[in-house]
Amino acid sequence: MIFDIVQEWAQCREAMLAAIAETKGTHTEDDILTGLVTGSYKLWRKNGSGIVTDFAVYPRMKVINVFLAGGHLKDILPLQTEIENYGRKMGCHRATLLAVRDGWQRAVAGGRKLGICMYKDL
Repeated sequence: MIFDIVQEWAQCREAMLAAIAETKGTHTEDDILTGLVTGSYKLWRKNGSGIVTDFAVYPRMKVINVFLAGGHLKDILPLQTEIENYGRKMGCHRATLLAVRDGWQRAVAGGRKLGICMYKDL
């Protein structure tokens, strides 16, 4: 399992390192890899692009959260449906996306801007 995670990460590492740099110090590559290995985070990958998700559990709702995305939009956008379906399967009623660029609001189908956080009810 660890080997599979590291192998998947290697396929999108360059794009994800750029995304990690945009977190402005909240995460390092080691933090992300630790979260992937422990199961706190999940990696979604297509070609050299990737998305990392986690869950937020609030008193009245569980949310699947896209907090890291790097690479090409043409690779990332097709992952949206898969992530939303996974979120529903895991009991989530909402998906959130913490975006650092306004262009994500136009790109994510059904996404609505809430400050720098976009959300979509599932």
